[in-house]
Amino acid sequence: MNNSKPDQKLKNKYLQLLKDPNIFNIHLEDLKKMIEERTDKVKVLNEILTLSENIYESYLKASSTQKKKYLRMFFEGIHVDDRKIVRVEYNPVIADLTKIREVRLSDNWRRE
Repeated sequence: MNNSKPDQKLKNKYLQLLKDPNIFNIHLEDLKKMIEERTDKVKVLNEILTLSENIYESYLKASSTQKKKYLRMFFEGIHVDDRKIVRVEYNPVIADLTKIREVRLSDNWRRE
């Protein structure tokens, strides 16, 4: 059997693991945290996908808290003066998409 440097490194790592069995518990805790974070992200993505099936209908049915979150997906800010929208700041992703013409918005917020 060839005793090359990669083989020796692997053997050394294996010996380290044998000396410290708690290392598996540490990694197990990290894995649990990653699964919890992933689960939360999946929940958020499912919410977004549900909302995007029919944007207008979903917005109308949403609670005020959900409407705020929904608007944040598209806008950084909507500036109003005398009950009229005077300036709109798009979310960076939407702004970038409009720049490369992947998203086109008209004055009535509908695709042309």
